[in-house]
Order: sequence, then structure tokens, then C-alpha cells
Amino acid sequence: MKQAKQFLLKHKKASIMVALLVLAVVAVLALKPGGSQEEAGLAYTTLAKTDLTDSVNVTGTIESKQSENVFTTLPYPVQFIAVELGDQVKAGDLLARLDTSTLSKDVEQARYTANASASSTRTQYETAKTSYENSKALYEAGAISRSDFLAAENSYLIAKANYENQSAGSALSKLEQQLSDAQIKAPMDGVVTMVNATEGSPASGVLFVVEDLSQLVIKTAIKEFDVGTVKPGEQLTIKTDSTGDQVFHGVVESISPAAKKGATG
Repeated sequence: MKQAKQFLLKHKKASIMVALLVLAVVAVLALKPGGSQEEAGLAYTTLAKTDLTDSVNVTGTIESKQSENVFTTLPYPVQFIAVELGDQVKAGDLLARLDTSTLSKDVEQARYTANASASSTRTQYETAKTSYENSKALYEAGAISRSDFLAAENSYLIAKANYENQSAGSALSKLEQQLSDAQIKAPMDGVVTMVNATEGSPASGVLFVVEDLSQLVIKTAIKEFDVGTVKPGEQLTIKTDSTGDQVFHGVVESISPAAKKGATG
């Protein structure tokens, strides 16, 4: 009886070993390179070395790098507009002209007044200068008193100051500058991207916007979680709705040192 039990135990161990051996063979067949995985009916993926890319996707607004708002402080209506939306302009090109018919009359009157004032002031200066020089010679010769000499000197100094600082001439210069500023000109080379001026209406607010469309930038906001992964100088790819699948390349130019502030700070 004891011998029978030993035989059964040995037989059971042999069966277990055979079963384990069969499982091991199946496992080896399943992992064997070639077509063995397919033969075993197992799905598999062949591993290969690739580059991992850490990307940040954001949306932004395309703007020109350089833009100028054109406006005037003169209270005159727009007489003529020389450009249209989309026109290419050079710095100094005429954009519009203001109606300066009343200003032109003011300039003529100021010029007449300035000329008359200049002539009168010059005559007073030359007369005072001659009187001062004569008084100086007489005082040095002892022919007049010191008080008479000082009176002549004071009159000369006043006449000289009036001659060198003519207020009428200054007023004329201001009016002439306004007449020149009534010619609204382009402040830079670029494209006219906005026209707010209307002929016959007062020239108020921004009349034109001129932008350099050869240099574009994209302004966007980055989530706080991604701030540490973006640095100036890094390469980036750009897609727009209007250009479909076309890809443009650029670089990160700068990152603001402060977060965007909302209404509550």
C-alpha cells in the first residue's frame, strides 16, 4: 500500500512536470521572433527607436510687428483723401488733406502783422542803439550825468530784447506749422490697413493705420502649467484657418515677465 502511494506521487509529479514543460514550450513559441506570434494568434507591436516631442498647442492673434496710428489735433474738416484700404505707401506720402481755407487767411494776416511788427521793432532797436552809443560817449566825456546814461542803456536793452524775441513772428511760425500739419502724411513705409477719415467730416480720432506687413508676429497666452516648457528662441510651427494645411515656421521671440492681468488683478 505504501509502495502504491509512492508510485502515485511520483506519477503525479511527472504529470505536473510534463504540464509545466508544455506551458514553457507554448510560451517560447509565443515569444519566438518571426511569424510565431501570428501562428499563436497573438497581437504584437514591433518596437523601434524614435524621437519624442513635447509640444504646446495655443491659439493667438496675428499682428504686424510695427504699426502706426495716424491722427491730427487740428480742428479742420477732411478735404481730400489720397489713399484707399490696402494701398502700399512710403514714409512722407500724402494720406489726406484738411480744409485750411480759414487757416490760410489767418496765416496771411499773421504774416502781414509780423512783417509790420518786425519793421517797427527793428527801427526802435536801431534808434535805441544809436542813442545808447551816443550817451556812452558823452558820459565818458563828462557831458551827461550817470542817470542819463543809465536811462539810455536801459532803453537800448529793452529794444534789443524786443527785437530778438518777436511774439508776432512766433505766432506766425505756429500758424505756418499748422498749415504744414494739415497735410496728413504716412509716418512709415507699409500698408494702409484702416481708413477712418471721411471727406467733409471733422478730422477726429485715428484717421489711418499704417502697418508693416512684411514682419508679422503672433501674440498668445500660455497656460501656467506650460510656462516652464517654452523659452525664447525655440522653433514653432504655425497654421491658420485661411491657409488650411499649409505650415509656417517661426521662433519664440519673447515671453512677458508678468502674467496677464484681469479685472481683479
